[in-house]
Amino acid sequence: FCQKLLDFEDDKARIVVNAGGLKYAVRRLCPHQGADLTHAWVEDDRYLVCPRHCWRFDLRHGGTCDKTKSTIDAVCLEED
Repeated sequence: FCQKLLDFEDDKARIVVNAGGLKYAVRRLCPHQGADLTHAWVEDDRYLVCPRHCWRFDLRHGGTCDKTKSTIDAVCLEED
């Protein structure tokens, strides 16, 4: 278990998501329990929603979760 947790914390893999006509680079794994965000969806053209527990990450504010201060480190790849 401990090794899996360390591997999760070290995983900095990123994916690109489209929201509101913009592309964002975000961490691939949810900081909550490591769900794969390639299966996430976008709500209101700005929130990336984790498929496991529906945590929402505000892409316009660095990918900060609206429930906690957790982040997926969202970076806009385009100018808005």
